[in-house]
Amino acid sequence: IEEEEISRIEKGQAKNCHGGIETVICTSPSIVCLTQKLIAEMIGTYFVIFSGCGVVVVNVLYGGTVTFPGVCVTWGLIVMVMIYSTGHISGAHFNPAVTLTFAIFRRFPWYQVPLYVGAQLAGSLLASLTIRLMFKVTPEAYFGTTPTDSAARALVAEIIISFLLMFVISGVSTDSRAIGELAGIAVGMTIMLNVFVAGPISGASMNPARSLGPAIVMGVYKDIWVYIVGPISGVMAGGFVYNFIRFTDKPLRELTKSASFLRIEEEQISRIEKGIEKDCHGGIETIICTSPSIVCLTQKLIAELIGTYFIIFSGCGVVVVNVLYGGKVTFPGICVTWGLIVMVMIYSVGHISGAHFNPAVTICFAIFRRFPWYQVPSYIGAQLAGSLLASLTLRLMFKVTPEAFFGTTPADSAARALASEIIISFLLMFVISGVATDSRAIGELAGIAVGMTIILNVFVAGPISGASMNPARSLGPAIVMGVYKGIWVYIVGPIIGIVAGGFVYNFIRFTDKPLGELTKSSSFLRKASSNNNASRIEEEQISRIEKGIEKDCHGGIETIICTSPSIVCLTQKLIAELIGTYFIIFSGCGVVVVNVLYGGKVTFPGICVTWGLIVMVMIYSVGHISGAHFNPAVTICFAIFRRFPWYQVPSYIGAQLAGSLLASLTLRLMFKVTPEAFFGTTPADSAARALVSEIIISFLLMFVISGVATDSRAIGELAGIAVGMTIILNVFVAGPISGASMNPARSLGPAIVMGVYKGIWVYIVGPIIGIVAGGFVYNFIRFTDKPIGELTKSSSFLRKASSNNNAS
Repeated sequence: IEEEEISRIEKGQAKNCHGGIETVICTSPSIVCLTQKLIAEMIGTYFVIFSGCGVVVVNVLYGGTVTFPGVCVTWGLIVMVMIYSTGHISGAHFNPAVTLTFAIFRRFPWYQVPLYVGAQLAGSLLASLTIRLMFKVTPEAYFGTTPTDSAARALVAEIIISFLLMFVISGVSTDSRAIGELAGIAVGMTIMLNVFVAGPISGASMNPARSLGPAIVMGVYKDIWVYIVGPISGVMAGGFVYNFIRFTDKPLRELTKSASFLRIEEEQISRIEKGIEKDCHGGIETIICTSPSIVCLTQKLIAELIGTYFIIFSGCGVVVVNVLYGGKVTFPGICVTWGLIVMVMIYSVGHISGAHFNPAVTICFAIFRRFPWYQVPSYIGAQLAGSLLASLTLRLMFKVTPEAFFGTTPADSAARALASEIIISFLLMFVISGVATDSRAIGELAGIAVGMTIILNVFVAGPISGASMNPARSLGPAIVMGVYKGIWVYIVGPIIGIVAGGFVYNFIRFTDKPLGELTKSSSFLRKASSNNNASRIEEEQISRIEKGIEKDCHGGIETIICTSPSIVCLTQKLIAELIGTYFIIFSGCGVVVVNVLYGGKVTFPGICVTWGLIVMVMIYSVGHISGAHFNPAVTICFAIFRRFPWYQVPSYIGAQLAGSLLASLTLRLMFKVTPEAFFGTTPADSAARALVSEIIISFLLMFVISGVATDSRAIGELAGIAVGMTIILNVFVAGPISGASMNPARSLGPAIVMGVYKGIWVYIVGPIIGIVAGGFVYNFIRFTDKPIGELTKSSSFLRKASSNNNAS
């Protein structure tokens, strides 16, 4: 809604085509009449309340089958899908406090506010009435919101989570520099993590309509003021703070037209380090504050402080809540909360500050000339301040018992905790480098990839070390609570791991071009140029390789045109395959061992999720380098269908097996692996049944890979998500039967290291048969009158279609 349009509305110049109600230029084909907007708001709010409150009732009346994590997920998902369903019609407010805030900051016309609020309340009332008519709602199944214990604590919780909600909304949906297409995901995930954190305390309303509807229908008004005052105060404060940190001396619309995170160019860094550039807020040096694409250092530091504050408040807060409120959140819920808060903060302020939130990440970026050294102390200070403030908030809000300590201490051995911190921190920075600093990657999905890495790392290392990965995450709680046991582990481990991860990634993406020319961003979510063909392996190139025409720049190994800045030498590809396979086996198998040795905390669903997430993040991290096979059967299948050169097949398989062996050896050295904690794959009962299940799930895996990653008509940018989700569901389905290998390397590494070969033939024959069959069937069903080689030419994940690609 442009300023000019708002002005015309307020002057009564714009009329509507449904009975004279004033609206935003109804004759414009891009604008929808107010009547439709109000219906969209009412229906959207109806389904948000019906689904979110309905699942609360169902969970109580049907024996707790949904579980509290299921309730949290439902709230987040329904908000997300309604944003994508009606956001382009009404703006998807669904919340009177959000509507008021938008109006205050001139992002919504005041005269429409009463109509929107009325539609939202009507939707809430209708949904509440539907639930009351459908179910016999007992007092235990009351689906409104009331404070669990203290009204004051509930009020504070509502203000903080409402602040976070509006801060995220402002960051992802009102700032033209953000990735607006992902706004629904970011807001939905914010709702989800807020319910995890504050649900047991206040019910996590964040929305007056969410509380008023059930209260009116059920006649329960206990402390209803908390759910009006709290959300309105928090939402307005969140909107105000975000509007401040993005302010510059340029009008907002002139600030930037880019939908990407803040870029720090090499030339700008050079000028800053020479002291040429000054800041517009009291002389603090910063990156060309007058530039329309750069935000002053003051705002960056506030963004880092706020981002770190909410990461620590939400992640540590959910630990406290889980202990003090009867374990409702569960360990998987804690893992998910940590990942989601990092993800939404990246999308909220990454385009302002670069979204470091971690002193080790800031240091690493500076070491590799992706961040100016003179800003490092300021950033680290902001991150530590955010952590301290969040820890102090939690201490003041709760009576924190020793069992509810929300810092990090080694569970048993400091050496094991240190090793786990180094490994998971390496993985974190390796992923960040792959998805957020390499112009060939799908930068728009960086927040998702990094958030999912946090989730799987907490699943794997949480029971061992607390999975810090961040000195600020450990120092804040330690200082506030006065508990310093093993604190050195959480300073040394993350710094070593993160610097090592950054170094290795920078090596494997090396070309004959200077690093600064290959990619220049130190922040998340850049958009690559439209003519970037970095991850494509052309048929002509494969043909030239097979004829031995092309040579490599590392000792004569043949590879794909190494002199091209968009192609990486075979040596780096093999290292990428080795590292990718290593972390898939380390995380996936490691979580199996941890689940057995640490009292079943991870749970079987947690194991399934970990397997899928590690595959997904590795695809996004190195898919643009090696093609992200990680599986001998996939490599063989690509070669059979002329999507990969045969001469590279032995090298790739060797790298994959080496990665699996190294990961298995790491796990054996880190843990005392009992027979019950064996992390390989053996048939649960019948070898025949295990073989059939391996063939079927491997067929599905390759069918999905072929569809999303090799066909130019598919949405290749989402290939990693599709393949990762396929892994998750396959482990759910076949894990109890065969272990759900789908990958000979996944089974051979643990078998060789542990000396357990029972039924090993199943995990070589099954995946190869299933994967080749899946590839064959997909290649058949996509046939057109064009030769298949002309239809699509990529053998790797994460294709970027060229700007003139009309395939679909």
